[in-house]
Amino acid sequence: MKKIDFQNDSLVSWARGISKLREYCVKNCQPCSITSDGAPLAIGQISSICCLKEFFRRYGAELTIDSSTPINCTKIYEPEIELQGEQIKKTLVGKYKPGKDYSAVALALTEALYNVKDHSRYNGNAFYNIRVNAECNNIEISVCDFGEGIPATIRKQHPSFNDNLALSKAFEDRFSTHTSEHNAGMGLSNIKSVCMTENGYLEIISNSSRLIIQNSATEVERLDFDFKGTLLYLKIDLGALPDEDDIINDFNW
Repeated sequence: MKKIDFQNDSLVSWARGISKLREYCVKNCQPCSITSDGAPLAIGQISSICCLKEFFRRYGAELTIDSSTPINCTKIYEPEIELQGEQIKKTLVGKYKPGKDYSAVALALTEALYNVKDHSRYNGNAFYNIRVNAECNNIEISVCDFGEGIPATIRKQHPSFNDNLALSKAFEDRFSTHTSEHNAGMGLSNIKSVCMTENGYLEIISNSSRLIIQNSATEVERLDFDFKGTLLYLKIDLGALPDEDDIINDFNW
């Protein structure tokens, strides 16, 4: 069994390792074991591991992970996308901070899942996970799919777009190659608006591009590898979310 040590210092390093392991699986169809550097796995790493395990399984090979972090993810099930977002909202209200309006969290998750459903051609290999950090007062969401990738999908209608331009365009209002009725080209733009709150953070790796939104600034860079699919990581500061009473008072004329 081949054993590989993964660098755990950034999401980009991790995604690069995931891409190399996919190439190994296609060429060799042999079992593989991976270890991290001992640090706890971030949720973006966990969601991509779940996709990778499914990828190996489809090639008839086994992937094992030597990590102290539980590898728990939810597989995206298209008929329940709206329900999954609302379930997360109810869970936060019941267990975390009652009185906060968690609509933005539910919206971010729902839009991320719809983006997979509508655009990725992921062939059933897509997972997400969520982590609430009570001490840091934030919630993290990660979604990973092994589909075509956002730039590759956009380029079918805009052949002249390179990966960086395509990924940037995907976050513009009303820009869409194929849209669901519920968002009319606003899916990724809605996710962007959620992370624009104080201390919010968004990172997306797709094909050979990486996009980061932090402190209302957007940065796009070209990568030295091709991540076939999309890996999304979103952090929302729960302290920046409005109180339910504030929402109600807005309509109390």
